[in-house]
Amino acid sequence: MARRLIPLLLTTILSGCLGTEVGNPDEDSGGPKPEPIPSDLRALPAALTLESSCPGGTRRASLLLSNQTPFDVDAVAGGTRGEEAHPSSFEVDGYGTQELVAVIHLPENGVLSAEGKLVVDHRREGVRPGGENDRRLEIPWSAPLGPRRPEATVLCGEAMPCALLSFGNVFTGAVWQMPLEVANDGCAPLRLERIVAEGDEVEIAGPALPLTLQAGERWQGRLLLRPAATGFRSGKVVVETDDDARPQQSIGWSAAVSG
Repeated sequence: MARRLIPLLLTTILSGCLGTEVGNPDEDSGGPKPEPIPSDLRALPAALTLESSCPGGTRRASLLLSNQTPFDVDAVAGGTRGEEAHPSSFEVDGYGTQELVAVIHLPENGVLSAEGKLVVDHRREGVRPGGENDRRLEIPWSAPLGPRRPEATVLCGEAMPCALLSFGNVFTGAVWQMPLEVANDGCAPLRLERIVAEGDEVEIAGPALPLTLQAGERWQGRLLLRPAATGFRSGKVVVETDDDARPQQSIGWSAAVSG
């Protein structure tokens, strides 16, 4: 009995001297901790350094995932602090790649900077979920925070800003359309004044302008093309807002018309 009490007394004395509880490391932690399971995927870039935004604003970034193994992988991407991924679920072939767009909604209570992680959970095809079969890739992001202001972002049906609306190959005698959106990625009301399409055969369809977009809201419309003759067509779409940094934004449009 005395022999059993000696280790307990030593433990109590050491605990009092060090101010912490002393015990058997294997008992406290359940044994040695296993090494984290390496991710099958790699991100390029490995971390996202975003442009300055205001608290509550939105930032968008693109990245490339590459599969480092010969195994096909099923993946789900997203986050827990306002991160969105487009696409949010996808498959990456063995040694293949997948483009990913991150849309990050910054917290409203930030002071100088904001940070978080985009998470890609994945599993090799054909294996059971759980344990060593579940893998995770974490992509950290950070953004400095600035003053509150509106910010106009022109989108063409995708999550990233666009530079060209391409109708591709079309023919006469029909009406063709492409999605066109203006998002307020800032954190103050944005005044969308007008959208003008250059060309006799194109026009803008959508909610009447001018109008005011609150933070996070978007105007959703379409660019319509009614070609009357064959040939190549091109022009510009001009978006005018009260965004001080970019009050006027232009994107091109093009079409190859056949009979």
